[in-house]
Amino acid sequence: LEALRDLVVPHFPDLAHMIDRLVPLTDWGHIFRYPDMGGEPVPSPQELRSSLADIQLFAERVTALIDPTPSE
Repeated sequence: LEALRDLVVPHFPDLAHMIDRLVPLTDWGHIFRYPDMGGEPVPSPQELRSSLADIQLFAERVTALIDPTPSE
């Protein structure tokens, strides 16, 4: 996600803070795929709920960039 940020932010700087909030998902994905390798503690249920909300907000923002007409 950090690489994505580097590609997106020069064109859409207002998305930087949203992507920054999603960057920990890269580490979490690694922890879930390879639990025997250790790493950061597994996220709490609250952290996961918060991240899901961040993902939804990011998706809505990107969708609005693609199709700026409001859906009914």
